[in-house]
Amino acid sequence: MANLVLARKATAIVEEVFAVRLTKNSISKNTSNPNIVNLTSLVEELAAEDALGPNGEILALALGDEAAGQFIDRLIVDRLIQSPPPNYPQTPAHYFVACYSRSNSESARLPAVPSPAASSPASSPAPSPSQASADAAALHRVLLACRDLILNYFELLFSAEGLIPQLPAAERRGSLALLDSLDRRMGGVSSLSSFSGSGSGSSSSSSFDPDGVWERVPALPRELLEALLGSPRIATLNRNPPLAEDPDRLRELVILPLVGELCQRVASCSTLGEFSRPFEMMERILAVPAAAQALSSDPKHWLPNRQDPKMGRSVVFLPRASALRKGREVEAKSIAEDENWNVLGPFFSVSPLPDLARHVQLPSLVREPRVLVDQIQAAPTPAPDIVSELFPGSVPPRHPNPDGSYPAPVDELGPVGGSRWRLGVVRAHSALMAPSKLLTSSLVKLTKGFLKPPTRSRMVEWLAAAAQCGGAERLKMAQYINWARVPPNGFCFNLCTVLLELCRPFLDPRPDSPFWIRVDPDFVAMHGFGSLLSYDGDTRLSATTANVVAWEAAVRRRLLSTAASSQENTGLRVSGSSIGDKRDRPDTNSDVSSDEDELKERASRLPPGGNTHFICQCFFITAKALHVGLKPILERASEDARNLEQVEQQIQLISAEQNNRPNPQRQAHLNGLKWHAETLKAGQAVWSVAGASNVDMLGDLLSFYRLMATWLLHLATKTTSEDSILPTGSSISSPSSSSSPISSFSLPSSSSSVSSSSAAPAATDFITAAATAMLSPNAAPSAAFSCMPEYFLEDMCHTLIWMTRSGMLSAQSGLLAGRGAMPAAVASKCLEDLAIVFTALIANPKFIRSAYLRALLSDVISAWVPAAHRRYSSTASDDVQSDACKMCHEDGLMGEAGLCKPPLRTEGGG
Repeated sequence: MANLVLARKATAIVEEVFAVRLTKNSISKNTSNPNIVNLTSLVEELAAEDALGPNGEILALALGDEAAGQFIDRLIVDRLIQSPPPNYPQTPAHYFVACYSRSNSESARLPAVPSPAASSPASSPAPSPSQASADAAALHRVLLACRDLILNYFELLFSAEGLIPQLPAAERRGSLALLDSLDRRMGGVSSLSSFSGSGSGSSSSSSFDPDGVWERVPALPRELLEALLGSPRIATLNRNPPLAEDPDRLRELVILPLVGELCQRVASCSTLGEFSRPFEMMERILAVPAAAQALSSDPKHWLPNRQDPKMGRSVVFLPRASALRKGREVEAKSIAEDENWNVLGPFFSVSPLPDLARHVQLPSLVREPRVLVDQIQAAPTPAPDIVSELFPGSVPPRHPNPDGSYPAPVDELGPVGGSRWRLGVVRAHSALMAPSKLLTSSLVKLTKGFLKPPTRSRMVEWLAAAAQCGGAERLKMAQYINWARVPPNGFCFNLCTVLLELCRPFLDPRPDSPFWIRVDPDFVAMHGFGSLLSYDGDTRLSATTANVVAWEAAVRRRLLSTAASSQENTGLRVSGSSIGDKRDRPDTNSDVSSDEDELKERASRLPPGGNTHFICQCFFITAKALHVGLKPILERASEDARNLEQVEQQIQLISAEQNNRPNPQRQAHLNGLKWHAETLKAGQAVWSVAGASNVDMLGDLLSFYRLMATWLLHLATKTTSEDSILPTGSSISSPSSSSSPISSFSLPSSSSSVSSSSAAPAATDFITAAATAMLSPNAAPSAAFSCMPEYFLEDMCHTLIWMTRSGMLSAQSGLLAGRGAMPAAVASKCLEDLAIVFTALIANPKFIRSAYLRALLSDVISAWVPAAHRRYSSTASDDVQSDACKMCHEDGLMGEAGLCKPPLRTEGGG
């Protein structure tokens, strides 16, 4: 016998949740929703089945969970499939969102079910509390069945085409309806396209005001995404497994359309635009572990295309906008099968720095792959434009005069460094600094969202792939870079900023830092053997090609033997004539070549990154990102400064000629040069704010290079087992305690540091002692140090010279003055440690083979010497005319126009 009181309460709850009326006089008292549908046909069927109570109660709702679930399923089928109401103001997807929200409200109104420990003892004579608790528990189960079936039909709406009738506009929108509701909850402005009719009825003649569609979009409940994508279902019906149990369906039906739409939105926003909302929505989606795992496991859209060297720009490719509107399973596959877009690239591309590929004219793209041309042309223009907003007088007019000429520009900024220039920079600084900090924090949150344990390895793979994406092209001279084939400068700058932020916890080289036990130089030798980065073709500090090959083979053999013996994470076994039996034999070049195939076969089973720690991975990935990303940006800024100086000289010459002999053609050319100069000055002003004045990022950069210099010094003084495997006749000698005092120095252990205040002096003492020992004639570097890439020091030198000349290391207004988060004393200590290391490396040519690199180290120290103590004077705009030029001239490395040129690089550092 059904409990009529319970049936009456459950009927009222079901009516309220689904906005329906099941009796002539609705039982529900909370009829705040005016869009209530009368299910007269269902009521008549129930009456014929004698399934209604005396007052219209649904008796099935009080007969147990299975009966209640079957009735709710029947109700949804009648409401949406068999007899959908015409002209209903909500799409089926938004109707489900509203039903889920109302179920949460009804659950909050019900009394909480007491726990068994809080229930009354069995000897209690009053039975009413237990009956009330049982009724409350039954009503909670009814609401749970409602939510479960709402989620099931949500999945059917996305996957089963045509099962639930809806208008074409709503059908094309598909799972993006969830994004509309999420946007509505976060207070967003409508981004919906006009609906010719958004109801769920089959009548195509219904019409609604397009401007009113957004008002009928319900706000997405906080837990709906997690419930839809990750929560288990109650076993009320024999449905398909939840989306969280099928990552491929989850990715194709929901995740890719949602993320693709967010990529399009964020790509159309500049730093002065509303870029924060797509970031917040992305973070909300990533808060669901199943969504993050499904997204990071995508084999096509997670990592950029690394096979084609011309596809370095694929890291920032966008999905086709037309494909995003197709939410069905078959149509959603068009998004999944489109290989030419990346998930995180558009988010990292939001930057004040311009995308230089947009300035490439179409005729120069004729020989490029068609996908590059399509992506560059189809990408939305970020709005509002940074230069137009901050320096409107620097933007040339779109249309010329009737005679084809352009009017002369107004010299808005004046000469670089003048009062008007400084005023413009201050104005740009006040407008950009707050959005830039918000952008950095948003990118860090987005990155950390993927660095959680389930998706950490995939995020590290993406960071490594992005750090070296387009590296071969970006490492060319600035004027020869094809910007259509490489990621934008803004992407690279943001990537460097985020990586330095991730490195911040271990940037202090104190002796008790976990950095010293986590960072392993063997990471450099693991290319093709579980490594994330490639060092092929990089010039090494002092090792020849034969040295590098022998060292890498020994390291790989040892790592694989260790992995085989421990059988951790790899399952490798070494037996018979395997590598394990060869590790005790003398190494020769023939042994190295014969073992190469077997090493590669075994290394293919290693996980990406091997078994290295995250600190080690982050350290080397950051160094690679600074090499491929930041170095070309600095060179481009210097190139623009030189171009501006040349353009201003041409303007002066042509102006003098025009004053003497006026000429219309010459005046038109002069106006064009003036517009070009204004554009260059505006770009320099934006860079001075977005890059050169980013003191927090530059402080982390200085700390990172101090850590790298200290690590290289520690590595040079460290004796390893690989020092004895170098070929006979190598220029690198193995240090020993009897012949070299350098081997007696090592990094102080954490036990030697009692407090944090004594840690810094201990590190400084080690640097000073090790640097002093390197001056000995018998001192020689370790094999690991000799095989490190040369750009570890070269990039450090170029960056420090740029920071010095740009005033960022000034004691009046730079890091030494306490600007940013880095204290002035810490910045001073960084420069002191760097100077000691550089001096030691310059003094002994055994440690650095390249005279060009030793000259760069000399330039850094020379730039820090006060002007009164220099042997020559120079200005910030002068070229490098110091010991570097003298040494390069002696070694035949002087290029055209008296500028230094780097030495020729050979594969493997030979």
